[in-house]
Amino acid sequence: HTSQLTRSRATSSLLAKSPGRLPVHYSPTTPTYRVDLEELGTFRRPERAGLLLLGIQTPPSAQSFARRIELVSPDFAEPAFYDSLHRLDECGLDAILIVFPPETPRWTALRDRLSRAARPLPPSLIQKDDADRSR
Repeated sequence: HTSQLTRSRATSSLLAKSPGRLPVHYSPTTPTYRVDLEELGTFRRPERAGLLLLGIQTPPSAQSFARRIELVSPDFAEPAFYDSLHRLDECGLDAILIVFPPETPRWTALRDRLSRAARPLPPSLIQKDDADRSR
């Protein structure tokens, strides 16, 4: 009994110190979607949308976002990721869009966290090309 309780407390303590080991991570209450940089200007985004850019500086297609946060390097982004999500979540936005970081080894951990905190862009926001609209 005592040994099992001690192990349980040790596990709880370890998880509290290392939230990345939890099966479910913080996810904002604001709808949060992950997008690729190339997709950024190709869909209807909510008027009050925030943008979290990972691994890049603000491209021209992102200039119109009133609320945006850039986390350019993985060394800075890893400890600031969840704080950045919290900050955007507290802005009363209609959606948060997160641009996926590059597929390089230094960004692997953050890409994993992102896949748990955000979902893919829903079909309702994806614009159809002119040929599809005429059907």
